Amino acid sequence: MLLQRRRRQKSEAALLTREKQMDLAARSASLGFMTWIEDQDLLWLSPQCRALLECGEKVSGGIWWFVDRFYFEDRDRIKAILKQALSQGGDFQAECRVPKLDGSIRWVVTRGRVELGDRKIPNRLLGVVIDITMQRKMESDIQQTRRDLEHLTRVSLMGELASALAHELNQPLAAILSNAQAARRYLASNQFKHEDFNEILSDIIRDDKRAGEVIQRMRTMLRKGDLTFEKLNLDALVSVVVSLLNSELIGRNIRVNLDLMATSPWVLGGHVEIQQVMMNLIMNSIEAMEARPGSDRNLHIATHLKERYIHVSVRDSGVGVPLDRINDIAKPFASTKKDGLGMGLAICSRILEAHGGRLWAENNLDGAGATFWFSLPIDETVFPDTVSHAS
Repeated sequence: MLLQRRRRQKSEAALLTREKQMDLAARSASLGFMTWIEDQDLLWLSPQCRALLECGEKVSGGIWWFVDRFYFEDRDRIKAILKQALSQGGDFQAECRVPKLDGSIRWVVTRGRVELGDRKIPNRLLGVVIDITMQRKMESDIQQTRRDLEHLTRVSLMGELASALAHELNQPLAAILSNAQAARRYLASNQFKHEDFNEILSDIIRDDKRAGEVIQRMRTMLRKGDLTFEKLNLDALVSVVVSLLNSELIGRNIRVNLDLMATSPWVLGGHVEIQQVMMNLIMNSIEAMEARPGSDRNLHIATHLKERYIHVSVRDSGVGVPLDRINDIAKPFASTKKDGLGMGLAICSRILEAHGGRLWAENNLDGAGATFWFSLPIDETVFPDTVSHAS
């Protein structure tokens, strides 16, 4: 008898030690245990579980009383999950909120298993409630930090964009000034025609809109939030940009050859942003050919599909790119022009990277000029049967 008593005392001590260890582990992990017996609608909650549910020492109900411990907006969802588990048996899991006595919210995840009896009716439910408030807070903090970093990146980029603002606005503003001066001279002459004067005014309005789009794009990049992407047809967009620069091309005696696809897949992107990339590359080529004789100023623009990307090339017959700078064309302030700020291509590269594309350049094999390339991924959801012009 004495030996049996000692063995029983030893077993009880071991069980007590194990219970204390489990309680310590549960507290360390913010973990509470629960058991529900169906035939008595009896619910048992461990002390840690009662603390997590803010229900004090007394458990005054069954499984649906347990559900009522959660935030009222989560209850219907939790009931639906439990009803399914009770009807079919097996595991369940749900994240939900618990209103705390101080008015704040605790996030918990409850998971467990429903055991079915002989008649396939629920017999017992075993589960745990785990406090994940800190985890959710960390996730929220990480998301907020990511948003703040994205915003700071945009603000930092504005430091670079400020240097490029003069370059971006110089083209349309110079065109406006030139057309205004031409209109004044035209009015002073004796050869005034309404048709020609209307054409000058139309050019002024068009260039004013270009300047406004530059400013609007910079405001969009500075604001928090994502750029608006739309379906674009690059062939149509190229045609529109060439049309916008038609007077510039004619005035500088540049011949343009377009080699565009007959049917082009869509790409997703910002219309103004991609148009600005195209306009910047063409203007760079125009300026690169200034030193060439008028008969040698040729601009070739082509598009083609390659490995789920549309590639656009702008080839000129200008001076080319120095070999020691060919790989650095997209770096800020790395200009090959005497008076260049070195920001135009850097901005183009940033825009294309945001669209999943890239920018690069090659000197032409015949030694005359360079070719600038950019690529954009196609929109896999639709392939148009015919070319649809960009609006």
